[in-house]
Amino acid sequence: MLKLGHAIHCLLPALPLLLLLTACDPSIFGQTAGGLAGTSASSLPDPCSLLTSTEVLRALGQPLTDPTVEQELGDAECTYETPAAPGEPAVVIELTKVNAQNATFGQRVQFFRTEGAKPISGIGPEAYALAGHILTYKPGVILFVSVADGRSNDQQLLQAARRLTATVLNRLP
Repeated sequence: MLKLGHAIHCLLPALPLLLLLTACDPSIFGQTAGGLAGTSASSLPDPCSLLTSTEVLRALGQPLTDPTVEQELGDAECTYETPAAPGEPAVVIELTKVNAQNATFGQRVQFFRTEGAKPISGIGPEAYALAGHILTYKPGVILFVSVADGRSNDQQLLQAARRLTATVLNRLP
């Protein structure tokens, strides 16, 4: 059997959140949480512009490749990889605009909690974390930050994700 890298293993719990809930009808679980308002597609910033490579390097403590960005429908995602593990995301910053076609923050929280995420304080109006993964929001935008590194423990990953999440939140319009 193929041996998955720690980074992929850490991202597996979040994958259904990213893929399945993005397409859910928001009326399935209720109304939006936190009073999030919809945004237009053009109002989502490039998530790669919200962090510098130096900030990501400091958070992760190892060299990274240049980030790649993907923008599709109501999502924008920035991915950094390490040269030592190409193809395995080390840092992912995902922005999702809140609208009727995307899952609400409350729906994502509900799913993320079933994966083991716990509420955390000090980041945004409401935030949840699981190892190096943090889910939070700013009005109109849901933010998901994932930090994975086979050399670090869950507490180190969480601290790195906290630093990056706080920086992104401060720079989001």
